[in-house]
Amino acid sequence: MKRLYLALMLLLCAVPLFAQDDLDEKRIAAIESYMSNDFQKTCSAYSALDSIEPIAYYYDLWRYYVSCEMLYDSVKSKDLVFRLVKNCGFERRSINQQFFDDCKLRERPYWPQLDSIISLAENKRCQPFIDSLAKMAEIDQAIRKEPWSEERSRQMSMIDSTNTAKLQALVAQYGFPTWELVGRDASYNAWLIAQHSWSYLPWYYEHYKDAVKNNNADRHSLAYMEDRYMMQQGRPQLYGTQYSQRDTVVGFYPIADIKNVDRRRLSVDIEQMDPFFKKYGIDSIAILPYYLDYVSNYYVNNTNMYISNVASSRDDTVINVTYYFDEMIYPFPRDLEFLATYWYKYGLDKSIAANEAKKMVLCGKRLDEEWHLPQALMDSVRANYDELRADYERMIAKDDDLMLNSITSFDTLVKVLDGGSYPRYTIDAWNGHIKELISDKSETLTKNDYEVFFEWLFKQVEVGNYHLFDYAELYDEVYYRLYRKSYFGQKLFGRRVAIFDLPNVDQRRSSIHLPPLRTWLELNGKPCPKGYDWDGYLKEYL
Repeated sequence: MKRLYLALMLLLCAVPLFAQDDLDEKRIAAIESYMSNDFQKTCSAYSALDSIEPIAYYYDLWRYYVSCEMLYDSVKSKDLVFRLVKNCGFERRSINQQFFDDCKLRERPYWPQLDSIISLAENKRCQPFIDSLAKMAEIDQAIRKEPWSEERSRQMSMIDSTNTAKLQALVAQYGFPTWELVGRDASYNAWLIAQHSWSYLPWYYEHYKDAVKNNNADRHSLAYMEDRYMMQQGRPQLYGTQYSQRDTVVGFYPIADIKNVDRRRLSVDIEQMDPFFKKYGIDSIAILPYYLDYVSNYYVNNTNMYISNVASSRDDTVINVTYYFDEMIYPFPRDLEFLATYWYKYGLDKSIAANEAKKMVLCGKRLDEEWHLPQALMDSVRANYDELRADYERMIAKDDDLMLNSITSFDTLVKVLDGGSYPRYTIDAWNGHIKELISDKSETLTKNDYEVFFEWLFKQVEVGNYHLFDYAELYDEVYYRLYRKSYFGQKLFGRRVAIFDLPNVDQRRSSIHLPPLRTWLELNGKPCPKGYDWDGYLKEYL
């Protein structure tokens, strides 16, 4: 009897899951029909969805309405246009689209009533919030359109920091900038500012998810934010929205479950890869030659020559090689395998190699497939495989609600991480939040507290859970806050900063396997000019 009861309970629990999957597939099919201009099929698909559960998301409602207009279904289109303008995602500027002129919407007898509904929604919105967001977004975009320079980079950092503080204050004053509160345009402006705030992004992402669940924000924008959040955590993205482009060649940040990326993109109103490439005139993707079947139309024949030159040249520094890959390569598991092997053989920090190897599992690589890693890296993957694979499954299923930014107590941080309740291989991506926690507690933490914390943190370095470079920068952050000096010289805080016991800084750097300060400056584009004495240059620079 108990077994029958349990079976019935499991069946009841499974039904909603299957139903939701079925609804998602129907919605994707409706979007595909709309994109192919098959309005009859689109209308039928959305009609079926609407009969199951009334369509509430703005862009789904828009596609349904347009399809009915194109089919001259005046009865259904009238009902849908009223639902559309009552939707919190509707903007008056939408009325100015050519589509509405072609439909002669303003000439219809019910237009005055529609106009009144639109005005009522506009009057409810917070105009001071809208105006502030517009000004901030204008400044945000203006600096990014200027040619790159060190001064422009410095100004951009200052603008992002200022905009973040303003956005936080506005959200505290008026509430979260949903469609209903500020409209679609202003909501996008707020999203833009949050996207450019590395520290504010995690909090904003969590609240933006809630707004999307309530059909009060854009799924399309959420996907971009989710991918950027994944980057921040050192994990692969889901939708392929994060990339860099040089001329007509584009390189993507690692993408999990690449075979299904197009369906995921459609589900959040992002066009598929091929139309995207053609729309923006992208001729090629620079990739390693293992995945030609996926992007054969965009492959540059001499890409593998470039790879060969970079990989074999000992004159190229590790940093330059990594930069090349990060900027130009479409990182599939095999690409990450190459990077992991290269860092293991030639890198100063072996933990980077371990993290690149582990990231292969997060991109979908299974343990029973063929691997070509050095034995030490393979052992690291095996030791963490179950945890990594479980995280991959959670990531694809979007079932991972435990976020580090929800931890607000410095005292519990180490306990949480040591307890293994969160995938510890991503700790290297948590630098910003750890800094915030330390900053929040800076008045109450003692020197001994810091020493205990950094002793624990270095243990994470030794087992490959944290980067030496990040460790040294974080240590310098704290040391500078306490003593106004840099301890390792890893973080210089601008010119003219003092370094503690400068004659012995290289000895300290060597103790944690960092290159000499001179080498580090040269690798970061700060070489000693010809004819300058190194000690004199160092004093002048610092």
